[in-house]
Amino acid sequence: MDERYDVPNMLWADRTPGVRTAFAAGAARPDAAASARRHLGMVQDLYRLQSSDVVDAPVRYVHDTGRGGIVVAFTQQVDGIDVFRDEVKVLMDREHGLVGVSGYIPSRALAQRAAQGGLAFTLTPEEAVAIGYADFAQLGASPKGLRSVGTLEGGFESFELPAMTLETVEDGLRPGGPVRVKRTLFHQPEALVPAYQMEFMAPERAYSYVIDANTGALLFRHDIMVHDTFHYRVWADAGVWADAGPVGRPTDGPQGNAPSPHPTGFNDFYAPTTFAAPVLKSLQNGPLSTNDPWLPAGATTTTGNNVDAYADLASPDGFGAGDLRATVTSPNTFDRAYDPALAPNVSSDQRMAAITQLFYNNNFFHDWYYDSGFDEASGNGQTDNYARGGLGGDAMRSEAQDYSGTNNANMSTPSDGSPARMQMYVFTPAGIAGLTATGGVTGTYAVGVASGFGAQSFNTTGTLILGVDAAAPVNDGCTALTNFAAVSGKIVLLDRGTCGFSAKAQIAQNAGAIGLIIADNATNATPPGLGGTLAGITIPVLSVTLANGNALKAGLLAGSVTVTMTRQPSVARDGTLDNQIVAHEWGHFISNRLVGNAAGLSTNMAGGLGEGWADFHGLLMTVNPEDIGVGSNANWNGVYSMAGYALHPSVGTSNAYYFGIRRAPYS
Repeated sequence: MDERYDVPNMLWADRTPGVRTAFAAGAARPDAAASARRHLGMVQDLYRLQSSDVVDAPVRYVHDTGRGGIVVAFTQQVDGIDVFRDEVKVLMDREHGLVGVSGYIPSRALAQRAAQGGLAFTLTPEEAVAIGYADFAQLGASPKGLRSVGTLEGGFESFELPAMTLETVEDGLRPGGPVRVKRTLFHQPEALVPAYQMEFMAPERAYSYVIDANTGALLFRHDIMVHDTFHYRVWADAGVWADAGPVGRPTDGPQGNAPSPHPTGFNDFYAPTTFAAPVLKSLQNGPLSTNDPWLPAGATTTTGNNVDAYADLASPDGFGAGDLRATVTSPNTFDRAYDPALAPNVSSDQRMAAITQLFYNNNFFHDWYYDSGFDEASGNGQTDNYARGGLGGDAMRSEAQDYSGTNNANMSTPSDGSPARMQMYVFTPAGIAGLTATGGVTGTYAVGVASGFGAQSFNTTGTLILGVDAAAPVNDGCTALTNFAAVSGKIVLLDRGTCGFSAKAQIAQNAGAIGLIIADNATNATPPGLGGTLAGITIPVLSVTLANGNALKAGLLAGSVTVTMTRQPSVARDGTLDNQIVAHEWGHFISNRLVGNAAGLSTNMAGGLGEGWADFHGLLMTVNPEDIGVGSNANWNGVYSMAGYALHPSVGTSNAYYFGIRRAPYS
């Protein structure tokens, strides 16, 4: 039972023959939605529903692949306004016999208990968006001057933020386009509260919000970052699609499948030294019964109905000036071979080879899971839903070599009808950068690096000092440092804050610092990648976690601290090509869309479940039956290790890369 609402979390039906079917023997079988509605009516008292609630509940989708169970999902509306997130799913067998019920929808009678007279919306949509964006962008006041730019499917209205607001916010917190908002009803235990639902997506974060339409209170805030035949040069299994399974699925990465399971089974920071040759795959679509093409006839770039893949190399977020998509090398052909011995950014061809792999992978996953039920009505991502249900206009934005970070990856999943975004980052190889400290504190620390500003190769030793500026918070270095004389000739420590990383580096360099260390201001497992670009910065810049930043500060209180910052020139690795990471991130997309339409996994425990499900997607692509005979498995007690191309082992032995236990620094 759910203690908040006093309704079942899960209800299992009596499986006694003869008492569970939705129609009498010999009678014509009703459609699945009608059968599911009848089952829901039989248990309506357990869910505190009235008969009219069951009769009028909208059907969100019917999941019936022709085999296995049938799922019918119901939502709730009051006066044409959707109840936020709530849905109840009825699971039936092939004979429409009830198996179980999960979730819940509220009674519409709760709407009459809403504060201030029922369903009044005192605030305008513009006012609600301003409140949400002020929280999202960490502004001191709500922005003014939002402009409506039209209506969208699903009852949404689109708003454009004023330019003056964007100028006051760092790139990492700027949405990549207009913000959509819709009226909704938020389920409180004793009332349905009129509210506005909205989503903000920026390069380094993405959140959904629900704002009380009368008080402006924040009711919900959730981080949603947990295509004719064409020819693609990619790392994938040889062959064509077969009934026995998806021959042609992506291999683990440029290293092929040979290093999985882990070759030794020990946490020895294994990195592949030999690489497989990519193959030229020729296909219209993947393992998909509808045979919907990935690309339209005559397409020349990696922009299709399911996926828009590009390298996001420069601010702002999304495809724009300075970014690039892969283009054809000849009609209907994307034939570029990525060279793992060269840097990811060595040429446009190198980047386009990586983009082609990302486009292939995400289309493969779209098709592989489609026939298992993740179709348009269930909330998958497509520009055109072919009138099969759900909301269109949401082909996945797949961003290769994203400028906003390093050594990570993430997936941001808004609700159906708005494009999800996958961000893949470049990884710095083991040993390329490090930080050691002696004196008041002694230790070696994992670091993040800056790829678009500052020295790119260095070995710098100096006395550490905490930077101080005149504006609170005084240690973030977002304004000129006041301890200018003390900083000169030292390595300065600053906190992450509301200004860009490169801006901090410029301020530290102007004060005479010989190096900069930026400590995270939130609890994260790995140091932040230092995105952004700025010419003229010559000092070395590294980042550390919040915990390690606090350790350095404690050392300064205990005495003098000397630090050595190092970074060796080496070939970085492109996470875009680590197909296991891509599979993991795609797993976040499917689980978030299927649970509460991207708003259901909103607790720490739910986030943990989401990580486990995402890991399963990676394992499903990676593990083969013959792996059971690999001797190194014994060293992991049967748990598979991730031997991915882009692994970054410099974070230390405590973060062993167990693929099945997900301790790698991926979101």
